Amino acid sequence: MIISNHFNRFYRALVKDAHIQLVAQTDLVITVEKFTDSLKFANMDYPLNADKTDFISVAHIGNKEMLQHVEFIVAWMGERGMSPQFVEDDWERILADADINHRN
Repeated sequence: MIISNHFNRFYRALVKDAHIQLVAQTDLVITVEKFTDSLKFANMDYPLNADKTDFISVAHIGNKEMLQHVEFIVAWMGERGMSPQFVEDDWERILADADINHRN
């Protein structure tokens, strides 16, 4: 099963977020495309083509492989003191809900 366009956009936003935070932390000069390839290379479980010579495009991997790669990126970011925007948004929502429930 190939991932949906919505999930692909989510993945692209996650990679862009990680790229922006890494560049801000380190002053590293790297394009988003090269950074994306670097993440695939660092992820030992990222799927390769049949010849085992190149990475499969994220547009052509399955949901399970994509979720594994997203988890890899989130863990990679966490190890470097970074946090994806969707995690920050979730924490804001959780804390806001807790405050509302605490007041009631």
